[in-house]
Amino acid sequence: YHYSDDQGRTWTDGVAVATGAPNVRVGSMPYVDGRACLVLLHLDDPRGYEYYLWNGTAFEAQPDYSIRSGSVGYSRGFTHNVTGGRTFHLVFARTGQLFHVWKDFNGGTGAWQEELIDSSGVMDDMEWSPILTARDDELYLFYSRYEGTADASQIYLRRWTAGTAT
Repeated sequence: YHYSDDQGRTWTDGVAVATGAPNVRVGSMPYVDGRACLVLLHLDDPRGYEYYLWNGTAFEAQPDYSIRSGSVGYSRGFTHNVTGGRTFHLVFARTGQLFHVWKDFNGGTGAWQEELIDSSGVMDDMEWSPILTARDDELYLFYSRYEGTADASQIYLRRWTAGTAT
């Protein structure tokens, strides 16, 4: 990673997480509890999805850093965001299904919740193209879905307010 605290006049760099894994995808960094959050996806590895929070000098694992274990092969389409500064959301595709995993950050304690959003027998995991955006306590998910051909694609919207989907 590289970061600057002075509008780019000077830069600090380092290794975010030494995974020892050959295939890792790094997610963007929304803030959880006021700290930058790093999401790692270990491709074709049983570690699956993990998160790390910035402690002011380095990214560190929390007790609940393993979001969802299990190999996702090389499917790497995921998105994450935070609502209300404390509720962490991850949306990802696996085996033709789109999942939502979330939890309120409570110092790294508590259980991750999971729900199936949608499924399709004809879509590749990368074709879902999920994107999350948040406003206060509302979370918005946009994703693509089609049956048979890309020409028949539809864009879907899901909205969550305090964990309730509409």
